[in-house]
Amino acid sequence: MAHSDVTIRTAAPDDGAALLLLVGELGYPMEAGILQTNLENLIHDPECALLVAEIANEVCGVAMAYTSKSLTNGRCAVIGNLVVSENKRGFGIGSRLVTELKNWTKQRGLTTIRVGSQTYREAAHKFYENLGFTKIKTQHWFQYTLGD
Repeated sequence: MAHSDVTIRTAAPDDGAALLLLVGELGYPMEAGILQTNLENLIHDPECALLVAEIANEVCGVAMAYTSKSLTNGRCAVIGNLVVSENKRGFGIGSRLVTELKNWTKQRGLTTIRVGSQTYREAAHKFYENLGFTKIKTQHWFQYTLGD
């Protein structure tokens, strides 16, 4: 597969079924309706980039970044999701997606991109390090779900 065979484009509502498979490969199985709602919300969010990679009109990767704001870090981009189909890994698709997210970040006047990765995903850590990312910390995330 040649690098030129890969097309990167903005995600569309009809990508839902393919994205459901991709997030499942990453270990996040979810209901199709929830993913579809999230997809449509993110597509229309001006503070978010949601991109897909295609080969021969078949979605084989997805990447999402959003603008984050904090007192300590100011504004930066955060990669929220990045996954390439297992059988398409190692061909530069993930790198192409990250390059497009870097371009999106620059277009917004931001100078930093952050990404979180589960501690056990050693291949992902190496991937990001090979792209010039540096490990800045290890942390735990906590969640609280609000009731109705």
